[in-house]
Amino acid sequence: MSFTYVCDKRYLLTLMLLNSCVEPAFHDHGLDFYQDGHNYGLASLLYKTGPTLWGKSDFDDLLNLFQRAQRTKTDQAIHALVEHARSLRNRELTEYLWPLAANWPSCIHEIQHPKTSTDAALVVLLALVAQIEKFAPDSYQVVHDTSANLRQYNQFLSQLAACDVNIAFHETQITSLRFPLKLKGVTQVDSRQSAAVQLADLLVGGMIEHAMSLVGKVEKNDYNQQVLGLYGDTNLIHLLPDLDFEANRRFRAGTHAQALIDFFAKQFG
Repeated sequence: MSFTYVCDKRYLLTLMLLNSCVEPAFHDHGLDFYQDGHNYGLASLLYKTGPTLWGKSDFDDLLNLFQRAQRTKTDQAIHALVEHARSLRNRELTEYLWPLAANWPSCIHEIQHPKTSTDAALVVLLALVAQIEKFAPDSYQVVHDTSANLRQYNQFLSQLAACDVNIAFHETQITSLRFPLKLKGVTQVDSRQSAAVQLADLLVGGMIEHAMSLVGKVEKNDYNQQVLGLYGDTNLIHLLPDLDFEANRRFRAGTHAQALIDFFAKQFG
């Protein structure tokens, strides 16, 4: 069985912006920012309307400045992000940026924390592991190629596999994550020596082309359309903006997002 995760990186970056620059202020006031998928709904709203209400250039600058501040952790980069948020005040929906514009201490601390980042790969890995755990009947191993960009996630996957705490987290109506995982280890192989890894590359390549064809960046062709036909509803998962707020609320009602984040912070730093 094969699984592919399609993620809109710009949407994910908007979610990360809210996670670092807004959620800590909610937490300080005893409010669960993640309750019933509130963060996903707000990120979708800003993703879809921010470029129009604030101006595409200003919205792009907000995301770029956040990414730079999160990556460099410097006072100069954080100051530039805060000042830009302040410059957007009095525009529609910018009330959601008030913790950042107010230089809220716990938000600044979250950006400066050495373990916070805008690395999309960790989000993708965790989503894929959750989906594999749901359908894998027995224990399994993760096997990936020897590229340097994948090697850096060996430790994260190994930590997941080694976690022996007996606990479960409800994520959505159809997804839960239960520890200990069925995942028993992670190894790297030279893709030239592994037909399975080569096949995975072909499937991912076809899905990337298909996603790009949906936004007009490439033409639909036999390759990406035939690859799409290999997938069923359970094999393809995604993280995309969605303005059906009520459906999102139902889908994520009663989730343990905050508890899962606290668990990861405690177990894996």
